[in-house]
Amino acid sequence: MSLGNRIMAGIFAPQPVPPGYADYIGVGLAARRGNYRANASQINGLRAYLRVMAPQYPRLTMPVEVIHGGQDSIVPADIHALPLAEALPNAALTILPDQGHMPQHGDPQAIIDAVDRASVRAGLR
Repeated sequence: MSLGNRIMAGIFAPQPVPPGYADYIGVGLAARRGNYRANASQINGLRAYLRVMAPQYPRLTMPVEVIHGGQDSIVPADIHALPLAEALPNAALTILPDQGHMPQHGDPQAIIDAVDRASVRAGLR
């Protein structure tokens, strides 16, 4: 198994990588060291902006659906999902117990259902 395929398998675990995903995203480019460094730099650069925005989260009243995989070993729920759900006054947190880091691929219906719930809560349906 190539390095790119091993990386993707770890990201998607415990679900399998969807067929054709590696070809679609260009895993060979994404797995290059320079690209990994650039991605890490971008993520780290966002922290300053989040520190400015986060204190305003309690003022946001729109419905937000926070979906997280209960078996996500890449970013555990207590890092992002739980604090976000606690900070937003109209958030609904759903932990999908059997899902990993990519629930939008592992359980797309759960994501569709979350969008539907948010639209109902927003009065759009």
